[in-house]
Amino acid sequence: MYGDFPDETFISSTQINFESIHKHDALAEAFGTFGELRHELRTGEHATEKTDLATWLGARSTAVLA
Repeated sequence: MYGDFPDETFISSTQINFESIHKHDALAEAFGTFGELRHELRTGEHATEKTDLATWLGARSTAVLA
């Protein structure tokens, strides 16, 4: 899956189901690195800890931060 992306690549996904009958909407979010997602898909095990965006941004050096 997306073999050209390294395991350190951060991904985030959000889905909102807008309800017309109920007074609430359904929200689902997922995040982590491609490596974490690949591990879950390969092993079928749910990862209890995943890299969040703030951690990922702080862990990577960029030209602006360097």
